Amino acid sequence: MKVTVQFGRTGIVVPCGDGTLTVQQLIRQAVQRYCKNTAKDAGYSIKIHHLEYMDGGILDPDDVLIDVVEDKDKLVAVYEEQEMHRVDEVANGSLMDRQSPDTFESELAAQLAAFQPITGEIEVTPSALKGSE
Repeated sequence: MKVTVQFGRTGIVVPCGDGTLTVQQLIRQAVQRYCKNTAKDAGYSIKIHHLEYMDGGILDPDDVLIDVVEDKDKLVAVYEEQEMHRVDEVANGSLMDRQSPDTFESELAAQLAAFQPITGEIEVTPSALKGSE
């Protein structure tokens, strides 16, 4: 049995033997083969959120392949890919390993900066309280 896992436009064929692998094991093998075949170095992080059928059904990571896919099925990886570490040269010539900024964190910071809380005063009077009874 073999399946093809699509990472965007790149399809990775993963042999699955007799189909007794779990979906989680397939994910690990697919990521390993994707990195190898696309020449990604160790500084890349690829996180698969889940695998899904071409029509959109999500596969459970604990399921056994033989129960949920057929030979030569095509699955789609819903994933994130980013460079984890970047090596920069500092002024004295030594190397420094530094973490790249997280795009989601930057996006969240921008959204929080744009957030303006509503300010003002609300006056509660006895007549307003009596009217709500």
